[in-house]
Amino acid sequence: MNTTIWNPSTLLEDASGTHQVSLLTKQLAERIIYITSPIDDTVATSVISQLLYLSRESNEDITILISSPGGSVVDGMAIYDAIQALEGKVTINMIGYGMVASMAAVLLASGHEGHRYLMPSAKLLIHEPLMNGGVGGSCTSIAETAEKILETKKMLCEVLAKHCHKSIKTIEKALKGGVDVILSPLEAIEFGAIDGIRTPFDN
Repeated sequence: MNTTIWNPSTLLEDASGTHQVSLLTKQLAERIIYITSPIDDTVATSVISQLLYLSRESNEDITILISSPGGSVVDGMAIYDAIQALEGKVTINMIGYGMVASMAAVLLASGHEGHRYLMPSAKLLIHEPLMNGGVGGSCTSIAETAEKILETKKMLCEVLAKHCHKSIKTIEKALKGGVDVILSPLEAIEFGAIDGIRTPFDN
C-alpha cells in the first residue's frame, strides 16, 4: 500500500533564481512546528530537534499546531519534558485543530499557561490509558502489565491535575469508567485544559 506524506511546497524567488521549497521548511523558518500524526519516537525526535533548533536560534515565540490521535505515552512525555524545559525561556503557543486526542490532548493541556488554544471547531478528547493488543502470558506478567498501566494513569492524572489546576481526584473522576471525554473549546476552557479560542491567523 502506498502512503502519501503530506508535504506541500511553494516557489521561492531569490537572487539565484526560483526554487521549489517545502512549505513545512518555510514555516519552520517562521517558527511553526506541526504534530499531525500518531505520537511515536520519530515524531518525538522531530519535534524535540525542531524545538532545540528554534530555541537556540532566538527567544521569539514558537507555535505548535497539533491535531493528533495521540499515541505513545513515553514518546509524548519526551515532548512534554522538552516543552516544560523551555518555559520561561521561549514562549510556546500551542493551537489544537480538528481532533486533539489522548496523549496529544495531554500535550496541549500541559502547554505554557496562557498560551494553550483550540480553534473554534476543534475538539479535545481525554481518556484513561489504553492497552494495545490482547493480554497474554503468565498471571505474574499480566499483573505486572496492569500495574504499569495504573502507574501510567496516575502519572497522566497528575500532569493533567497540575496544568488544569484541578485535584487528582477530580481528574480521576472525569476519566472513571474508561469513557472518552470529548470537550468543545468552551468546555475545555471550563475544564482548565486550554486558555482560549484562536486560530493561527490571529495576531
